Amino acid sequence: MKKKVEIHEYIHIALANADRVNDTGEYQLGGKDLSIDGKVIEKNLNFFNDREILLNSKVMQGDFSLANGANQINENYGIYPYHVLRRIWEYIMYFLSMIVLWEIPFEWAFNFKKTFLWMLPALIIDCFFIADIFIVRRTGILQYGVIKLDKASIDSTIPNWRLIIYWLSPWPYYLIGYFAKIDLLYNILLLIKCLRLVRLYDANHVIKNTLVYISPISKMATLFTTLLTIVHICACVFWYTGNVEIPNTSWLTESKISEKPKIIQYFHTVYYITTTILTIGYGDLHPYTFPEICVVICVEAVGVFFYNFLVSTMVSIVADPSRNSFLSKYQRIYSAFKWRGISDDSMRELLRYYEYVWERDRDRADFFETASKMPEGLQKRLALALHMEVFNKVEAFREANEEVLERVAMALQPRIFTPGDFLIKSGRVSNRMYFVTEGKVDMINTSGALINVLDGANGCVLGESSIINGSAESASAIAETYVEAFELMKEDFDQIAELHPQLQNGLMPRTTQ
Repeated sequence: MKKKVEIHEYIHIALANADRVNDTGEYQLGGKDLSIDGKVIEKNLNFFNDREILLNSKVMQGDFSLANGANQINENYGIYPYHVLRRIWEYIMYFLSMIVLWEIPFEWAFNFKKTFLWMLPALIIDCFFIADIFIVRRTGILQYGVIKLDKASIDSTIPNWRLIIYWLSPWPYYLIGYFAKIDLLYNILLLIKCLRLVRLYDANHVIKNTLVYISPISKMATLFTTLLTIVHICACVFWYTGNVEIPNTSWLTESKISEKPKIIQYFHTVYYITTTILTIGYGDLHPYTFPEICVVICVEAVGVFFYNFLVSTMVSIVADPSRNSFLSKYQRIYSAFKWRGISDDSMRELLRYYEYVWERDRDRADFFETASKMPEGLQKRLALALHMEVFNKVEAFREANEEVLERVAMALQPRIFTPGDFLIKSGRVSNRMYFVTEGKVDMINTSGALINVLDGANGCVLGESSIINGSAESASAIAETYVEAFELMKEDFDQIAELHPQLQNGLMPRTTQ
């Protein structure tokens, strides 16, 4: 009978620690049997960078799959967040959420006769929001460069208060006012739709900060939508101000459109507000009463602000050097890989890497490269500031003086490891030391068992036994998620330790728990 094994013990398995038992797909690690589902073993294995990653495998406790070292349980539960249909849905929900800012002022100002056909578009939009609840709760998330598709990980990122708002916002409460034939009640219940602004915020955040959504077209589309929304709200306010003055003098009577259908009056108002906000007015429409003048002054103030915002935003789309450099680099590599026929899995891994880098303050390496070109005195101060995050997390550096920290900071180099990458290997003497600042690292002993999981958020040092004592590492360190670390080469450490021996004493190896 096969022994039951813990899933996490097989997240990362080195080739040297795995022995094929027979052709049925059974492997043995440290005296324990691992059963792999599949007739042809080679289809379940992927050899890369001297490591073995088990793909599409089934461990005895249940379904379990590994994607470049990252485990996902209940893989089929979630929706892949970068799928083209999921991205289209996010744009749809952005625009449908924006409609709230159109519908409420329009209904309150113009008060059209409520009929079923008039409300039908609103009911259809309500159905989209109901469907969106289930889609959002099934959309996978990116954590430390690893896409999590299991229910527990997805649910952990959605606060309860946000989930409550999502459940409250889609229902057509306004139908109570419709069936009661009370317009005021209808309009009051319509205000509950303001809860959908939370969804608008979420969609806007995703579109602006997720790499696959970022493009000049999406930027211009959201900017244009914001402009139309501001014009629409101002038009509703200006029309209502003129309408309450009737039958006295108002801009509606003076422009001879007060007897026309309300929808025609609306478009006349939009025309006037647009020319005012964009400062291209022709002078054919004017405010006549004091309230109308006050409204127009506010509209002109909004126009001055938004016009400058519009121009500066359009310039930033074209002239943001950091953003354009990063996106250009990503697009060149993506196109080259696509042209060479790289597999879809590899393309998704490429996207996840660049998405992770973008999420972590874009390309952090650019900052260190820029600092390296400064004068030496300024370099030291900048390097110390840029690496202070490391020094605050690593206990050995907390008591070091500023001169030591400056020397260490100048020698550190930023590194990013993808899931499944080895930072150090057991039985080998490493020529570098890593100070991990983000991500999770699995410590695997020579039998292939997981002995510890290190969290970079708490600060951890790897490879010190090799650097300080020249001894072989007792355990392998493998990235479980994307890992950010700073690398210190042995020759740099030796030079610093010769001048400042207290650093070596502070970094004496600690026994791995």
